[in-house]
Amino acid sequence: MNQSGLQSVRMALMAATAVVGCGTSGPQSVAPGADVPPGTSMDVATDVAVGSDAAHPADGCPSANACGGGCSDLMIDTNNCGACGHVCAPPTPYCVAGGCAPCVAGMLACGSACVASNAMNCGTCGTTCRAPTAACIAAVCVVPPPSCLDVNAPGCGWITILGGSFTMGGDALANGDMPTAGLISLSGFTLDAYDVTVARFRRFWAGGHPAATSPMRYPGGMLTWTGGSVTEPLSLTDHCDWTAAAGTLEAHPITCVDWYTAQAFCAWDGGRLPTEAEWEYAARGMVLGGLTPERAYPWSNRVPSATCDLAEWNACAGDDGTVTKRVGSHTQNAGLYDLAGNVWEWSADWYAPYGDTMCWSLASQRDPVCGNAALGNRVVRGGSWHDVDVTHLRSASRDFDMPVTQDNDIGFRCVRSL
Repeated sequence: MNQSGLQSVRMALMAATAVVGCGTSGPQSVAPGADVPPGTSMDVATDVAVGSDAAHPADGCPSANACGGGCSDLMIDTNNCGACGHVCAPPTPYCVAGGCAPCVAGMLACGSACVASNAMNCGTCGTTCRAPTAACIAAVCVVPPPSCLDVNAPGCGWITILGGSFTMGGDALANGDMPTAGLISLSGFTLDAYDVTVARFRRFWAGGHPAATSPMRYPGGMLTWTGGSVTEPLSLTDHCDWTAAAGTLEAHPITCVDWYTAQAFCAWDGGRLPTEAEWEYAARGMVLGGLTPERAYPWSNRVPSATCDLAEWNACAGDDGTVTKRVGSHTQNAGLYDLAGNVWEWSADWYAPYGDTMCWSLASQRDPVCGNAALGNRVVRGGSWHDVDVTHLRSASRDFDMPVTQDNDIGFRCVRSL
């Protein structure tokens, strides 16, 4: 990562107590497992999967949350909604803020649960997608994208997110966060459920790895770039996951891939890199599987433990002899995996502080994307296996790198406009 990221690592390693969070009010101690008060709620929805929150170890768990030997989040756990043993069932199978509720708009009430629009229930309950239109994208059965011809392969899946509005930024504990970017309104989009895997990227490379056309169309305008080309990722040197031939790391996120190559992959696969507004909206800005907007992390306000119960960070052991985990190793958050931890994710935007008049303002904006190439660095989001400062995993945290950077803690996922 950049020098500011490395400095954060050094500071965290020097700390003798719990995880240190850096915000506008100065360093603060944040205990693993603690809750940060949520922000205001909003009436925005998405057609995502809903399930009970995975039980967490009872280490430091309040007695009221200790359910069946685990620590439940009573605000969202459908099996312990508001109190241990209180199970949500039809017609209110969905746990929101500690109370059972009906499915939110965009989700399907199939049987006893709210479910995603997926290949088994595409648009309506029981509508199954079959070859040649075996993929369910935007609630429609379509031909799978070239990286996922086998829609059941690890790392293949898509979540459709309805358009809506949210307040971007404004988290005092987030890394690199500035004053809020104002009310952001977004058009709908479909986001990869997983980071792009080595196997998916290998199909792109074997298919000739064509460059993306510049400018590229985004909902808010055309995004132009120059000065880069498609470059093969670094291989096993320095813990990169790419190998010349298929091996044991095919289900891991592709790493050591620069911004230009990530954008080229997404274009070849029928999409584009997400804007950082789209990324943050998916991670914290909308109602997501029973979670409230403006939550600290993609899963809730619960701080992940240093032993990596909720996300891969803090240099926890990886899988298959490398530093990353296989994609989807941690509990999904309404159908989305690894938005926090494992690898940072490239976004489309050039990095500019909030309030920069070329890209951001405190006024309302529609489908923003920062296209000011003079800024020099691209935004990355989400934190990684390498971060020892838990604030990097907060959904409002921002960082940046030069677009030609090939780091072992940076990957990406793609998005498609609706």
